[in-house]
Amino acid sequence: MMNSSGIVHQEEVENLCKAGKWAKVLKMYEEKRDLRMAKITATGDTILHMAVYTKKEHVVESLVDIVCGGEKMNKQDKKQSASVSSVDENGDEKKSVLGVQNEKGNTPLHLAASIGNAEMCKKISGADPLLIAIPNGNGETPLFVAVLNGNRKAFLWLHYQYMKSPGVSSTDFDRSIIRRNNDDTILHCALEEGHIDVAIEIVHLYEDHLKEMLKQNKNELSPLHLLAGTPSAFESNDLLDRSSIVQLLYRCLFRVKRKKHATTKAELEQREREPRLVALIKGLIVHIDRIADYHERSTWAEIRNAMVILLLLLVVILLFPPAFVEMLFHMIRNLKEEHTWSVQIVEKLLQHGSPEDMSANPYEGGSGPGSKIVDTPLMIAAKMV
Repeated sequence: MMNSSGIVHQEEVENLCKAGKWAKVLKMYEEKRDLRMAKITATGDTILHMAVYTKKEHVVESLVDIVCGGEKMNKQDKKQSASVSSVDENGDEKKSVLGVQNEKGNTPLHLAASIGNAEMCKKISGADPLLIAIPNGNGETPLFVAVLNGNRKAFLWLHYQYMKSPGVSSTDFDRSIIRRNNDDTILHCALEEGHIDVAIEIVHLYEDHLKEMLKQNKNELSPLHLLAGTPSAFESNDLLDRSSIVQLLYRCLFRVKRKKHATTKAELEQREREPRLVALIKGLIVHIDRIADYHERSTWAEIRNAMVILLLLLVVILLFPPAFVEMLFHMIRNLKEEHTWSVQIVEKLLQHGSPEDMSANPYEGGSGPGSKIVDTPLMIAAKMV
């Protein structure tokens, strides 16, 4: 049972966290070990939870370093004939502190994944990759939460971090990390929420498990049913409601290639260093190349069209503020990626689905006011591809 002084410390540190006085909090966190696992809020959050909530990356980094610092110190002491038991004790403390769950079962890593802060995800999971496999009250792991919220970078970092864990590989891992209590997989959730950029990564990273992911959830819906419920994911439906300017720029801007593989860790690191404006410049270069590097079959009409496109882009850049141009071009590129990858996902799922999965209609034969009419996955694919 906690003594009164412990309760006072918890109330004090909660007020300090809310006031943003993190320097004092860090000092107390380092000096008073009992505060590291203490649930200082009514919802069962620890100091580390609160730091993640407030998106204080430097504070989270410092808190994790403090938790891991005892272990590092003991490793040095070990070289000077310190006992091995002290190392093990601090290693256990690190896992316990970083893995504390609040009332909803969320660890600090769950929260970092939900807000999509890749730096926090890397820092916390780097201290203990097995944190990535801890489920919350809904059976959702931090990796699952990242997908659910459409946080692609956080998802990719957590995936690569988890695959480095001892005994874990792309073909052999705990399936519960990609499935929650209601039988939804990460692919179900990515498609239902319209996170196509995350879904295309999933179908590449977990290709060996797509047959399993195609199974229906407890609502008797497959990922293809859920994708069909997002008409905006397909060009033929989405562009109908767009303005003429957007449609024109859509036809003119960018060439989005089919995604042949998942984003690698090296590519992820490179893109984090690359400003979004580079995408705009690359798009312009593509059209300049079309004019300068045309082959013998190019006609004068094709060259003229390419020059008109380039002129249109230059006019847009000159007439509108840079921030607006960047936002507009970024939106167009995202649209083209979403439409291209949605068709690719359908094709990929068709390759891995069994005849039973493709012909199954969960509401076939249903009647009454609560019944639904839903196309089979095969009918959906025929309409969308």
